[in-house]
Amino acid sequence: MVVELEKVSEQRPKSAASRQKTIPGANTFTRQVLTHRRADIQGLRGVAVLLVVLYHAGLPVSGGYIGVDVFFVVSGFVIAGMLRREAERSGSIDLKRFYTRRVRRLLPAFAVASVVTLIASAIVLSIDGVLQRAARTSFAATALAANMTLRSDGDTYFDTAEGLNPFLHTWSLSVEEQFYLLFPVLILGCWSLTRRKKTIDTPRFVAIAVVGIISVISFVLSVAAVANVGLLALPTGAEAAFYYLPMRAWEFGIGVILALATVPRGRITAFKYWTSMAIGAGLILYAAFTFNDATAFPGAAALLPALGAAILINAGTHDRSSGGPLGSRWLVYVGDRSYSWYLWHWPAIVLVGVAVSNTSAVAAVAAELSFIPAALSYRYIEEPIRRNDRFAGRKLVALAAVCVLVPLAIAAFIGFAAKNAWWTLDGNGPFNSEKAVSRVVGCHVDRRDVSQWPEQQCLFPVDNSKGVVLLLGDSHASGASTGVLLGANEAGYDAALWSKSSCPFVLRSWETYPQCSVFHDAALELITELQPAIVVIANRSPAYVRPVVGGASPTIGDASGATAATRAAALREWQRGLAEAADFIHGTGAAVIVISTVPEHEPPVGPSLLTPDPRPPALTFADVEARRSEVVAIESSVAASRPDMYLFDPVPVVCQETCSQLFDDEWIYEDEDHLNARGSSMLSEGLSRLMARATG
Repeated sequence: MVVELEKVSEQRPKSAASRQKTIPGANTFTRQVLTHRRADIQGLRGVAVLLVVLYHAGLPVSGGYIGVDVFFVVSGFVIAGMLRREAERSGSIDLKRFYTRRVRRLLPAFAVASVVTLIASAIVLSIDGVLQRAARTSFAATALAANMTLRSDGDTYFDTAEGLNPFLHTWSLSVEEQFYLLFPVLILGCWSLTRRKKTIDTPRFVAIAVVGIISVISFVLSVAAVANVGLLALPTGAEAAFYYLPMRAWEFGIGVILALATVPRGRITAFKYWTSMAIGAGLILYAAFTFNDATAFPGAAALLPALGAAILINAGTHDRSSGGPLGSRWLVYVGDRSYSWYLWHWPAIVLVGVAVSNTSAVAAVAAELSFIPAALSYRYIEEPIRRNDRFAGRKLVALAAVCVLVPLAIAAFIGFAAKNAWWTLDGNGPFNSEKAVSRVVGCHVDRRDVSQWPEQQCLFPVDNSKGVVLLLGDSHASGASTGVLLGANEAGYDAALWSKSSCPFVLRSWETYPQCSVFHDAALELITELQPAIVVIANRSPAYVRPVVGGASPTIGDASGATAATRAAALREWQRGLAEAADFIHGTGAAVIVISTVPEHEPPVGPSLLTPDPRPPALTFADVEARRSEVVAIESSVAASRPDMYLFDPVPVVCQETCSQLFDDEWIYEDEDHLNARGSSMLSEGLSRLMARATG
């Protein structure tokens, strides 16, 4: 489809020289900016992909994921500049030619990387759900919808479960491709509606206004989603803002507006140039090294890398002498191969990590080695096909069909085969053991609104009982339930069990999770009714003090329910909530035992073709404490300042020289962080002694 612009003179200029006169303010410098490849743009792409790769490799660039935001701004600038140049040179926008370039540029390299990754995944990954997830994401990525599939699956980019998905990174490719599909049509519409105007600048100004309005709306939607405020019937939550184009469009929009509004008149002074470079680079590097998995992102925080990228691009627009520091040969070299490296680096990190060892050192080596297939892909697939004009018309359709249908077919086949267990393995899988008692008999509830304690199946009496031991908490309490039951009965007490997913027993509410407040109120009534001798509290404490994205559970709120905005605030509220819970329990005359969180592991790796009998990686005691030390210190402090409050640490019980999901070659976990029946029963002896001590 081609839209013709209104003639700016009685007759369209025929010569190349005369056509340049239609460009407002055209001079040699302007034509150079609007027509030539820019080394600084390629260098900025190199910076962006390096940040992402370093972050994924586990190296100390805690906010390296913001490299994707830099990519979005660059994409908006490059695509808008491409369309603007075409319109102002030829008087038309040829959408067919635009999409032809996109197909040749993106599809072949992506298809090859997808097929290789799928085949490797079928060998390396377990059929216990992990391979199915990878196949499903691959299928969606080929259909330009990986971002939506990942979000609908309930997974977050920072979720540890997604660490085994070799196609997790394709979410950003889907967002970019959705932009490529929609944006040229938008520009076409702007030019079509204004084509009768007598100046070529009119459609450009209209496009700037339209994109500006869309960008403002998109930014507001992003900020609102991160703050869990619903607008325009769109989903809320940081995950929605992270994955969905409507909440990401403003980043592309910054680049688009910059490309459409720029009319360079000459080089700026060295002072202005270097000041701009320092500010732009500073914003990007500040975000890269200070943001982390717990940052409320994207939302307003994404302004830093997005504006930093825009400032750097604008500085390069007005100083074209050499591309500046971003135009260095090695950065440009990496930037040229940034798309291919982005395709290959994450599958290499995931699959090598599963096959060899999931450590930072192995991830760093895998990320570095992944540049080899990336360079080969660039040299023999991406560049030759991209520059081959013979791939047009029917040949282009055939190329696109192969690049789409082959990965789709392979992904569908592998996913179906894994789901139906076309190959079975008799390895020592992690899901072959009995769960702890609360989950078996129904004393643990999920996110349903359940306010009535099921006494009939959740009270375990003994003869000549000394009283009741009541267990309360989240899913970690269910994991400890067998140990609490056995320990209480052994000490001569009835055991009462009750727990709820993602609802720790601390007296704090969650405005985003009202069922938790209902559970708290019911638990307080149960304490008053049962008058237990001991209340045992078990929570997955670290999960609730990592604000917004980083925690798998709702971040703790203050007394009013407002979500804690920072980790420090979350830790303070955790201490206050635990202290208030302990004071309430003590007010009924009961003692309190807090079971500290158990070691948390990576998602268990099931048997695969490569490893029929996998052994989970072990954690050092330092690894365990790095995650839980802050909350354990809080629990110790609260217990030390109150009588009849005790702390039970399960780590010395379930760990040997290291901490593993196996103990004496038997599984003691049902997943990465919940004890199974055997692991839970190991706690009983120590808990029984502590219960006897707590009651004198």
